[in-house]
Amino acid sequence: MKKHYSISIPKPCHENWDNMIPEDKGKFCQSCTKSVIDFTKMPQQEIQDYLAVNTGEKICGRFKVSQLERIRIEIPQQIIQRQTSFHKSFLLALLITMGTSLLNCSDGNGNTKKIDTVEVISTLEAKSIQIPEITASKIIIDSSKNITIPKPPDPVKVQVSPIPPIMGDVIEVIDVVGLIEPPKPDEDIVFGHIIEDDAEFTNTPDSLSKSEKKEYLSKHISKIITDNFNIEIAKKLGLKGKQRIFTQFKIDVNGDVIDIKVRKSPHTELENEVKRVIKLLPKFKPAKQRNKNVAAIYTIPIVFLIED
Repeated sequence: MKKHYSISIPKPCHENWDNMIPEDKGKFCQSCTKSVIDFTKMPQQEIQDYLAVNTGEKICGRFKVSQLERIRIEIPQQIIQRQTSFHKSFLLALLITMGTSLLNCSDGNGNTKKIDTVEVISTLEAKSIQIPEITASKIIIDSSKNITIPKPPDPVKVQVSPIPPIMGDVIEVIDVVGLIEPPKPDEDIVFGHIIEDDAEFTNTPDSLSKSEKKEYLSKHISKIITDNFNIEIAKKLGLKGKQRIFTQFKIDVNGDVIDIKVRKSPHTELENEVKRVIKLLPKFKPAKQRNKNVAAIYTIPIVFLIED
């Protein structure tokens, strides 16, 4: 069967668009230090041109569901036939914004967003189509007869709730014709990446749902950090007001916490303190994808207030 190239918005997490800093083409998200392009204000052709010009670039975008349903991106056949991976050329940036929760996010319904159609065109040859002239035969009208057209029924008034915009990670996918499902009109704002089952504490109750297990993970990691982080270090350094430190770590396929990194810290002493506290996290049940253990990266913002 013929294959179509389409664009998919994977499973979601949420960030408040109104809290972002305005920029020329959208807004800047302080939570993950990325620019978010506002495609909701662009016409269809401008969006297609922008994605084509920025092929290979990492882009985080905000869309309307109605835009995703009608965007068509023409891709030259030579690009499809190259040995280099065409899939990589449409990867856009992963938007990581979690407030007090963790990076890995999920949609309770497990749905994905798609741009329905990507058209593959040939740049080698263009053929014109000759349309034969159509002429109408003579029509005899009998004016002695009247034709009564019944009045159409009154249209049914339907109240439609506004569809929220879609923001986030756009990924090129290949679907077989007939299996492509359009996005549902009531889907929420989305961005993030797909992990079927997040990492868990070993004592996580089995009776919890996926969303409850995610909340359990976030709550207990936050408690370990809060109970052990030494805020006196910040006071001795003379820091005042609200302070924010971003830390990232990986839970590997064995459930061990590795690759601890601090993205933003006002001082190296606080950076060392964050790493010390993250090392206190216990061994986890690793995340799973298709029933196989996979490594998962988590980002946590540590926010604290130093009063005068």
